[in-house]
Amino acid sequence: MQHLYCAILLLLCSLLPYFLCMSLSAVPVCWGNNGNGQLDIPTNYTFTQLSTGVTTTCGLDTEGHAHCWGFNSWGEQDVPTNPSPVFSLISVKWDHTCGLFANGSVICWGLDNHAQLSVPKNASFETMNTGWWNSCGLELNGTALCWGGLYTDQAFNQSRVPTDAPFLQVSAGYHHSCGVLSSDNTALCWGDNSFGQSQVPTGKTFMAIGTGEEFSCGLQLDGIALCWGDNTFGQLNAPESITFTTIAVGGFHICGLKADGSIFCWGQNTYGQATPPANYSLFSGLTAGDQGTCAFAGYSTTTSASSASQLLPGLVTWLRELQ
Repeated sequence: MQHLYCAILLLLCSLLPYFLCMSLSAVPVCWGNNGNGQLDIPTNYTFTQLSTGVTTTCGLDTEGHAHCWGFNSWGEQDVPTNPSPVFSLISVKWDHTCGLFANGSVICWGLDNHAQLSVPKNASFETMNTGWWNSCGLELNGTALCWGGLYTDQAFNQSRVPTDAPFLQVSAGYHHSCGVLSSDNTALCWGDNSFGQSQVPTGKTFMAIGTGEEFSCGLQLDGIALCWGDNTFGQLNAPESITFTTIAVGGFHICGLKADGSIFCWGQNTYGQATPPANYSLFSGLTAGDQGTCAFAGYSTTTSASSASQLLPGLVTWLRELQ
């Protein structure tokens, strides 16, 4: 009976132009400002991770090789070659890109006018992420290290971590950085505080934190998002009745991933960056840039026979595995 059902599903997907068909593998999708082609995901690679920034998006393919597209302002898309590096993580935001190797080392490329490429020597990172002008990473023992940053030695000091205490997670932002402390899940921010973006609400505990342009958002232990700082575009208006498993903080918008795989966004939506595509669901791998958002979708609806026919190889493989 199961085989008969599958055969009928296969026939419907190939013949009916408006039948709702399911994609059997997660596909990368992006939405928002595409003025520099930064949301035009190349179709000749299969990606396992994406990172979207201001005018550039980068992704890792199944072999760990990095590919970047969009506007190459300062060489942030010029992935090192000879040989082509194999990364476990890639991150881009504005003028530079960084890649993490499986052995914990990090290399960065792009603009270096504020030491953005000066990764701390002899450091072994578990994870890292790039901000607009600086980057931060966590060593294996939880120590947070940051490098680069506009006015690093002057006004903002967003790369000067104020404590040696271990962190669970760290985030590099615009002119400030934040992290969640391992000891008690409280958050700590440093750098510019012109809009209160580095003034963490007291008495709150977090599992993760993200930094945007002049504001910060944390994901509390109960899954409720809490944001502070600039509220020009309503980016502090996090829903109080929705729980998330993860959040991604962009320039002036935030998107949260719910347990059912759906996405809810708030904040600036000038370019549709806070409006997830309605024909996709079961999202994962959420990333937010300055005016765009990307994720992997596990389910999509199609409205043409040609798009449905593209799913046939996967369906055939599925049927064979059931035999």
